[in-house]
Parts: sequence; C-alpha cells; structure tokens
Amino acid sequence: MGEFNVRSINTKKTLKEGFQTLAEAQEYLDGLPAKKIYEVSYDGLAVLGRMLMEGLIVGDIRDILSPRVGIDEYVSSMESDNVVVSFEIKNVPEAVEPLKNFCDRFPHVVLTDMSDSDTHEGVSVVYVEIARNTKRTVSAVCDVIEGVAPLASLEPGDMSLRFPTVDRLFPYSRQAIQTYLRPPPEV
Repeated sequence: MGEFNVRSINTKKTLKEGFQTLAEAQEYLDGLPAKKIYEVSYDGLAVLGRMLMEGLIVGDIRDILSPRVGIDEYVSSMESDNVVVSFEIKNVPEAVEPLKNFCDRFPHVVLTDMSDSDTHEGVSVVYVEIARNTKRTVSAVCDVIEGVAPLASLEPGDMSLRFPTVDRLFPYSRQAIQTYLRPPPEV
C-alpha cells in the first residue's frame, strides 16, 4: 500500500512523509504557515494542491493566465513611482478578482487593482504595485511572479517579461528584473 507525502511547491522539498490517509495529510497542512503553496502526493502522483491563502490552489488558473508579465507597462494609479507588475487573464473574468486578492496578500505590495484590457478583447488585467527603489523591490517583484506562476501550473522560468523600454519579451529571471529596476547612474 502507498503513502501520502506533503511537499512545498515553493522550495520543492518534502516536508513530511508516510501519512496513511489523505485526511492525516490534510490535518498536517492545516498547521503549516500561510502564504506558501503545498502539494500532497500519493506514490509520487499529486492528489491535492493547496494554497493556504485566499483560496487559489496550484493549477486554478491554468490556460487562462498569460505567461507574459508586464513590468511598468502601466502607470501607478496612486500617482507615485511604484513598480507596476501586470498579469493578464484571458476570457474568464470570474478569475480576475481572486487573482487580485491573492496578489494583495504578498508582503511589500502597496496596491492591487484590476480592469478590462483596452487593447485586447476578452482580456482582463490585474495590476500589482510595489514601492520602487527600496532594498526589497526586486525580491518583492520576483516573489509575486514566482507565487502566481504555480497557480497557472507554470514554473517561473515559463514566464516571460515585458518592459516598456524594449519592444521584445525576455525570459523570466531575477537578473533581468534587477537590471531594469537598477537606478540610473547619477551624473
């Protein structure tokens, strides 16, 4: 007979092995810290994905979240110099508010908002604002992207980045975000 195991999607580490029932594994999940994504597997096959925050779980927005993430393609609605990270949801407006609420729970997020796209029919956009030029800006931007990717059954490396200064897509990397957000040299 097989066993149930719990692992962290964020760190890809097994947290506890050897549960005899799914109920035992779920009880263990209830005691884990929020804001992390977990998976319960049975003999290596995922049987339950669970996000202990805002109700979204791994794969909930698969095939409707665009893998393209905008960085500063939109202007802050707060008339500030916040970094604006944007995610596009295709043809399922019911998924927009849960994604907005999910993003709102990340540390260092100043504001989240949502609207229909002005340029693409059937597309809605979730905007996530993060304070620019702080020690945590790059990490905060990356944390949001890396937290959203599993909701669409994507790895962060499956995501691509759009910046307003260049007319092409870049593969997701912390280095690309850090290079873009680096303050210009003082003259």
